[in-house]
Amino acid sequence: MISTGQIKLIHLAKTRLGLTGEEYREILALYGDAASSKDLTPEGFFRVMEHFRELGFPEGGSRIFGVPARTETGKLIEMVTPAQRALIAKLSGALGWSDNPGRLEGFIHKRLGMDRVRTRAQAIKVIEALKAILRREIERDAG
Repeated sequence: MISTGQIKLIHLAKTRLGLTGEEYREILALYGDAASSKDLTPEGFFRVMEHFRELGFPEGGSRIFGVPARTETGKLIEMVTPAQRALIAKLSGALGWSDNPGRLEGFIHKRLGMDRVRTRAQAIKVIEALKAILRREIERDAG
């Protein structure tokens, strides 16, 4: 269980980042394995706060952590959706990479220079690249 101060910090980040209730609950579920901030473990709290830093909390955090928080003035970057994560997993499985998770991680690192997909824009890049690889493999096997 986390402290009241930590819960307040999470709610402050939610407000400052302009997250909707749905986005907030999705972050808690994906990064903290919790349905509410009161259910977070200390480890979950730190994973959620790390993600908030990646999104630009606190103000100026993007410069500190090297991840741009905004693409245009006043417009937050949208985080990757569960559907995009599922599609990435499906495509990597179709490529035969599901037995070696390091293969997908290495591909994402090479393609994005990051250890994981964080934004919708990054997910689109990875999805399209995986589709292209799969298309080439299918054409090669057919020809």
